[in-house]
Amino acid sequence: MRCALRVALLLPLSAAALACGDDSSDSGGPGPVLEVMDEEDASAPPSDMDAGADEDAGTGIPPVCENVDVIQGAGTAADGLNATALPDDFEVSRVSIGFDCETRSLVLKHSGGFCPSGDGHELTIALDAASIESGTLPSGPITLDALRSGITIRYTRHAFLDPGGEWGNCGTDDMGLLELLEMPSLQANQVVEGRYQLILVPCDGRLNEPIDVVGSFRALTDHSLAETCD
Repeated sequence: MRCALRVALLLPLSAAALACGDDSSDSGGPGPVLEVMDEEDASAPPSDMDAGADEDAGTGIPPVCENVDVIQGAGTAADGLNATALPDDFEVSRVSIGFDCETRSLVLKHSGGFCPSGDGHELTIALDAASIESGTLPSGPITLDALRSGITIRYTRHAFLDPGGEWGNCGTDDMGLLELLEMPSLQANQVVEGRYQLILVPCDGRLNEPIDVVGSFRALTDHSLAETCD
């Protein structure tokens, strides 16, 4: 079963992302179209590809994990959806959120595959708890260079993908925006919602080019930092 979901372009994309967009919006026509696939249409990954993503969240209460419909389309993302625009083959069918007690951070993960582990093709956004508490991580668009001490981003692709490797905000050439629609919180039952428009650099020593990662996220925490880790 397939249906089309039309949404407006929310953020200006980088040159690489614009090249993948739908030009019809420039001429007053309809905006880009996202493909929405029922969960049963998404192919389950082989069990030996499980990355054990939820097992690395440190001590404490495991993160919340939810299987979601795949929403993927070139050049766009939408409020309230777990959706991706770039790379073209990054199809998110699983979202998890929880506190990592070892790093004292709130960790959101987008990945393919299904709960609990996903398939290892994954974007991880870790927000430093001290930065959240101090208000260093405000709501609204914030650039990566302003958040080097408060955010860690990693994007991992399997070696059999082209390209394969790990990217993130681990260098000086990464750039982009992370937009949090509301101020993050360390309390329980908090909606964490926003968008990312990122150009990430290789973090694993491979000679890969920077990669554009664009999407939106929405997740709900079920425990506070104190309940999870203290």
